[in-house]
Amino acid sequence: MPSVIKIKVRGYHLDVFGHVNHARYIEFMEEARWDYLDVYQDIRDVLHGHGIGHATVNININYRHEARLAQVLRIETNVKSATRNSMTFEQNVFLDDSGVLAAEATVTNVFFRMADREVIPMADDVFKSWADLVSVLPEAS
Repeated sequence: MPSVIKIKVRGYHLDVFGHVNHARYIEFMEEARWDYLDVYQDIRDVLHGHGIGHATVNININYRHEARLAQVLRIETNVKSATRNSMTFEQNVFLDDSGVLAAEATVTNVFFRMADREVIPMADDVFKSWADLVSVLPEAS
């Protein structure tokens, strides 16, 4: 299930062309991923309880339509795919008033042991407690 946040475009989000700077979308999407973990706080608690963190290792963004001052952006975040080693979020940024797609991204995170920062596969019991991950798990895993 996706999480959804809304962000109003402010003057400091704009570049010299008067639209949202490309780098700001990365920040907006990061805020939306943090919100995802707020929505699914039990998952965050399970991960942290097992000493597991996750870090972004790849971001692919397609910019589709400009966003301008005072527009409201709606960012939807969902888990697209997962293995025991990584998960990939799918994020879509829409102009809230029209529903026009402004940007879309896939963001891959790996799991790591927080104590020593070693990338690790997630333990079965932890992995299976996260329904969104299990629902997109490839058959071969």
